[in-house]
Amino acid sequence: MNHSEFIGSVARRRRRRRPRDRRRLSQMLRALIGSHPEPRMNVWQLRDALADRAYGVLLFIFALPNLVPLPPGVNTVLACLIVLIAAQFVIGQTHPYFPSWLGRRSFQRADFEKALERVRPQLRWLERLLQPRLLWLTSRGGERLIGLFCMVLGLVAALPIPFGHQLPGLAICLIALAVLERDGIVLLAGMGIGAAGIALYWAVIVRLSAPLIGHIARQIGS
Repeated sequence: MNHSEFIGSVARRRRRRRPRDRRRLSQMLRALIGSHPEPRMNVWQLRDALADRAYGVLLFIFALPNLVPLPPGVNTVLACLIVLIAAQFVIGQTHPYFPSWLGRRSFQRADFEKALERVRPQLRWLERLLQPRLLWLTSRGGERLIGLFCMVLGLVAALPIPFGHQLPGLAICLIALAVLERDGIVLLAGMGIGAAGIALYWAVIVRLSAPLIGHIARQIGS
């Protein structure tokens, strides 16, 4: 074992020994806001502050805006972020990686705090329902499947269908909370909503494309 491999193995052991953050999501986000006095926060700072729970929290944060109507194109940007995070979750990367152009993107701390206050009552209500259940669903093997499913939901949310991002957004929010709290029941509920959203939007796409396919078929037949 060379020196770099040794250092890497030591770092991995240290990561395994680090106690898991047991705070609820609402507590983590309040602490994050309170510990960041600067008026702006960038994506890198947000990721680093969340440490070993970054994947679940970031999926929740980027999926949450999809629950409301968004200006054209915003859902596509959020969907790309979700796909990027979910892909890294699948391969088991320790912390989410963001390229420089994205990691440096910043947002107003005050806007983030206002958004959190708006959803805080609903989030606290959901957190009272969450508890560790069916733990095997959120094991390392389960996390790979969760990441793949979130990638598919992210791609669906990017489609230019009116209100087409809302069901995938709700599903990803529930899945993220389930991963954070290791709640297999809520995970299954989120995946069920996600599967229903995929089926619904697939039916919409087929219905919208049927006249075009029929027109092409008639042109070929003539």
